[in-house]
Amino acid sequence: MNRWLTPGSAGVLALAGLAALGAVARRNLIIVTVVGDSMSPTLNDGSRLLAYRSQGGAVGDLIIFDNPIRYGELDPSLLVKRIRSVEPIRDSRQSLLWVVADHLGGVGSGSFGPIHSRSVKGRVCRKLPDRGSYQLERRTTKRKAR
Repeated sequence: MNRWLTPGSAGVLALAGLAALGAVARRNLIIVTVVGDSMSPTLNDGSRLLAYRSQGGAVGDLIIFDNPIRYGELDPSLLVKRIRSVEPIRDSRQSLLWVVADHLGGVGSGSFGPIHSRSVKGRVCRKLPDRGSYQLERRTTKRKAR
C-alpha cells in the first residue's frame, strides 16, 4: 500500500473531488423556472430547466437570453425561446439569432428582431422533474407498549 494514500486520505480526496466537481457544475449550469405559456406544449408554466452557461447555439436549440423588450419591473428579465436561424456577423465570432416561440401566440424575433449571441445566458440541456414529483413517504412505526 502506498504510504501517502491511506484509506482515510482516500475518502478525503474523494470528498475534495466531489466538492470541486460541484463548484464547476455550479459555475457552468443554471436552473430557471418557466413563467407563461409561450413555449407550450414543449414547456409549461412552472417547468424547471437546466441549462449550460454559453453564448449562442444551433438551430433548434432552446436558449435562455436577456429580454430585449423589458419595459418595467413586471416584465421577465430572461426569456426562453427556440433558435429558428443563426446569422453570423462578418469578421466576428458573434452572431444574430432569430428565435421563435413554440406556441402560436408567443412572442419571438418577429416582434423584437434578432438577438445578439452575447445576450444568451445558456442553452437548455434538460427539463427537470416537477418539484412535487419527489414527495417522500413518511413512514411511521408503532412501538409496542411495555
